[in-house]
Formats: sequence, structure tokens, C-alpha cells
Amino acid sequence: GLTQLAPAYDLLSTRLVIPEKDDPEELALTMDGRKRKFRIGDFQQLAKSLKLKQKQVDNISKRFQKVMPTVLDFINNSFLPEHKKLEYKELIQERASRLFT
Repeated sequence: GLTQLAPAYDLLSTRLVIPEKDDPEELALTMDGRKRKFRIGDFQQLAKSLKLKQKQVDNISKRFQKVMPTVLDFINNSFLPEHKKLEYKELIQERASRLFT
């Protein structure tokens, strides 16, 4: 059968209304026994356990990096208050930096 990962469209937005001090978890399910502070190595290990080819992993990474400016534009054009826009963009950039650098 076909294995697919679920879309990640709402992984960040809950942080805007649920502060980290109240819920420090970044994922609902554990990955490598943890739910927070993930780095690229954690996702590479997950990809390996899912038997994804390195080319697939690289393509996913490139796609995420390519759309980052668009994501930030969407936030800038959203109806969020300015302080929430800033908070959201900082969150996305912080997590992306852990995954792509």
C-alpha cells in the first residue's frame, strides 16, 4: 500500500493561543520518545524508519525551504493582530532554522 504523511497545515497555529509554558509539546505524538525540540536528525531518522529514499527527504526539505517566503507573506497578509503576526513568523522561522540549518 501507499504510505503518506498527513499535511502539516496546523502544527504551528495552536501555539499562538496556547502558550509554551502551558503546553510545551510541539507534536501530539512522540517521535524518538520526545514531543519537542526536534532537529533535522530526528526527521532523518523518522524518514529512514519509514524507508523513504534520501532523494525524497531532500525534495521535501527543498519544498519547505522554497515556500517559506510565501508562508511569511500569507502571515503578513492575514487578519491576525500585528503582534500575533510577529509571534507566528518568529515561531516558524525558529522551527525552520532547527530543521534546515
